[in-house]
Amino acid sequence: MQRDTIHRPSSHGRPVIPRGEVPCVWMSAGVLAFRLCDRGLDCTDCLLDRALRNEAAAAPARATGPHPTDLFYHPGHTWVRPLPDGRLEVGIDDLARRLAGVVREVRGPSAGTGVLADRPAFTVVSDTGEAVFVAPFTGVVSEVGAAVLRDPRLLALANYGEGFVYRAVPEDPARALTALLSGAEARTHLAHEEIRVRELIEVAAASGRAGLTLADGGLLSEHSLAALPREKAAIILTLLLGAKPA
Repeated sequence: MQRDTIHRPSSHGRPVIPRGEVPCVWMSAGVLAFRLCDRGLDCTDCLLDRALRNEAAAAPARATGPHPTDLFYHPGHTWVRPLPDGRLEVGIDDLARRLAGVVREVRGPSAGTGVLADRPAFTVVSDTGEAVFVAPFTGVVSEVGAAVLRDPRLLALANYGEGFVYRAVPEDPARALTALLSGAEARTHLAHEEIRVRELIEVAAASGRAGLTLADGGLLSEHSLAALPREKAAIILTLLLGAKPA
């Protein structure tokens, strides 16, 4: 049976459902982004269904990661810092940093390379797999993060500072930041992303009987995705970052 990928609407705009598969009740409700059910849509005695019903009545989302308030954020989990000389600095946010796990390599764009907004710009290779990040704005790279390329561990140790990935001159300085999130809007989005990725991991874990659960609302750790089969971790990264793995 052909299993072409089709897209269905969601609050985040990037769900994936194989053609011919019926979405579960939680997908129809917009809670889950894709189906990994192995029970034939029989919710009777389903522990995941029970957990999600409890979570549906939980308190409003709250931010759990240290997200600096003076930055701009892209939905693909990169941040942007305006510099005094007009350039914009780019790195990955704390949620992406935690999900990446142990970083082995950062493949950034070369100086002089053009990057297009919402198109692949750099790749982070870790024990989770390869995560492809899209550019948060269109411009020309003027400087690569030499420190993080030389020592990828900085992406985990100083992702909001010395661990930046690149700096670029925006094509349109007046509009480069208008599509990004900041302030309360950014905090709300990042808090909901914490819940979203927790749900995705729990669905994948329940399907594969991986023995991983975050139903207690605990913080996502560097090992959350690493505990899943790589193909499922890759699906979750694609949904979150908006770019296909390399």
